[in-house]
Amino acid sequence: MIFWTGYGFLIPLITFACLLIAEWGTEVLYRDDSYYQTHTWPMALGFVLAGVIIGTVARHLRATQPRALRDDETGKRVIIESGTHTFLFIPLRSWPVLLVGVGLFASLRRLIQ
Repeated sequence: MIFWTGYGFLIPLITFACLLIAEWGTEVLYRDDSYYQTHTWPMALGFVLAGVIIGTVARHLRATQPRALRDDETGKRVIIESGTHTFLFIPLRSWPVLLVGVGLFASLRRLIQ
């Protein structure tokens, strides 16, 4: 079962789309259907691109300021925070670092083997 809150569902969608674009782009560019599978850099590029996009989304969502309202009945000030955005219990703001790390590990995978 996959768990997310708020806009956390965007993380797997954006990551899958970036990896798909990286595979499609390398197949078109190199005219080789197996290039993506035999080279590590296109996958790494897809993960880094996903990290950049998700980082931009996270920065935009953090930019929304909490709203302060006054309760008419009590006269107290109430702060309404923007919702939390997580995927697999990991906050949206942490995913760019994780995805770039996965991309770097993917690009170095061939050196490790």
